[in-house]
Order: sequence, then C-alpha cells, then structure tokens
Amino acid sequence: MPEAPISPRFQHLAVSTGTGLFIWGGHDDDSKSDGAYLDSTTNTWQMLPSAPLDGDRGDAIGVWTGHEVVVLNGVEGVRAAAFDPVSFTWRRLPTPPLANAASAMNRAFFVDGAVIVIGVATEGDGKAPSQVARLDLATSVWTPLANPPVEFSAFFAATTAADEIVVVGRRANAKAACGSIMLAYHPATNTWRELPVGPAGDRWSPVVAWTGSELFVGGGHVCGGSSRSVSPTADLLDLSTGIWRHAPDAPIALEGSHRYDEVWTGHSVATINRDGTPVLFDPATNAWYVGAASRGDSTFD
Repeated sequence: MPEAPISPRFQHLAVSTGTGLFIWGGHDDDSKSDGAYLDSTTNTWQMLPSAPLDGDRGDAIGVWTGHEVVVLNGVEGVRAAAFDPVSFTWRRLPTPPLANAASAMNRAFFVDGAVIVIGVATEGDGKAPSQVARLDLATSVWTPLANPPVEFSAFFAATTAADEIVVVGRRANAKAACGSIMLAYHPATNTWRELPVGPAGDRWSPVVAWTGSELFVGGGHVCGGSSRSVSPTADLLDLSTGIWRHAPDAPIALEGSHRYDEVWTGHSVATINRDGTPVLFDPATNAWYVGAASRGDSTFD
C-alpha cells in the first residue's frame, strides 16, 4: 500500500466502503481532526476535506451505509456528519440525542436502511447511562430507542447478527460481577432480550464476531486470574436455539480489542492480538491460523 498522507495515530476511525478505506481522527500527543481516503481501485490516497465534527475529539464512531460514511464524535455535545466518497464531500447531520459518542463507549451499525447507535457509558464517573438512537437516512431524523435492561461498563463488544445487534460486555459494576453478559437488540421491534452467556460467563473482553450463522466468542480475560491471564478457548452460539458448541482451543491466547471490532472475512473470524499477531478461525473446518506479528514495538489498544 502507498504511504498515507496523514501522521501516525491510534484510536482513529477506520471504515471500509467496499472500494476504499476511510480514515478519520485519532490521537497521538493531541487529538486529530483530519483524515484520508484510500481508493482501492487506483491504490491512491487523498486527504479528506475539513469535517463538520468536533475538532477536540478524535475518537469517533462510524459506519458505511452503502453511499456514505456516517460519523459521530464528541462528548457533552455530539456532532454527526456524512461523507460521500464519490462527490468527496461532507454534509452535516442533525444533532443526535446522545450524551456522548466516545469510541470506547459506543458502536454504530447500519441495519435495515438506518443507522443504529448503541452506547453504554459516560466517562470518568463509573456510571453507565445507556443510550440508543436511530438515524433515518431518508429523512435525517434521529429517534431515541429502548435502552438495554442492564447497564454495561465501557469497552464492550457488539456485532450485527442476523436481524439483531448482539452486545457482549461487563456489568457496570465490574468489580462486583466479573465475566460477560450478553444481550440482543431487535431493531424491527425495538426490544432487547438476554442471551445465555454460557462459557463467556467467566471471561471478559473476548473476541466477538458473527459468522453468518453463529456468534463466535473466543478468548478473553479469565475471572479470578491475574490481570494478564488470557484464555485460548473458543465457543459458538446458535442464536435461534440458545445452544453453545465448543470449538478447538486457539494456538495462542486471545483478547478482544477495546476500540476496534473483529472481522468476518466470509470464511474466517479475523482478529489482531495486542502484540500485533493476526489470528484467524474457520468455523467450517475448526481450523486456526496464526500469522507473524506486525513490525514495530507498538501494541494495539
């Protein structure tokens, strides 16, 4: 890949458009409010125009809608905008009914023609006032939605799964209740349901991905272990039956990223461990693949 025209950074927003890669924001010593777009058809980068977003918060969330990248950022004053890679322009969106859009506490999804934002925590105070909202792209109208029946701590995992959005995370008072809890949100009915937590009940911060037919939950920190006690185990949940099946252990221990989602490639669940090692699991063959660690001495967080 050609060298990007922006400085190195972390906690940035990265969104695939199918024919390109959208990068915005992030941090190094300071918050970043610039970005770039890689056109995969020409293998060239182009700087993004100035965005109508909060210039003091580089940790944005966003999702590709098929036509635009919808981006939200800000705390105590959330802003939203949409970027069109064809016209290479931004358009400002109405203010969302959200308390914050920090990437550690929120996820954005595109479901049934609408953008759904799920948030679970505010910064600093340890509380978790949940926030869920829907953006109708046809009318650009935001609508508050039903909050989950339990409160999560920050740094949770979430993924679209069939016609639901599954959230896997820790309870707000994590010290009193270790392990993960799992909920599914159904946008069509605006309802939540609790899922059988199974083997994820004694782990937190696992790798989570939807394979197209099952929910993959692998690795994570072991309750009762040291702060670096990470598991290699993996299991898959059938959402329609609530039945878990055990997969072979991974060759190395795994843990989910605090800010970035895992990827389903169409064949394998793909993740990058904190030391930069890529790990893939093929549920059809129960086969694991571990690649070479990335160059450099940085860890992923």
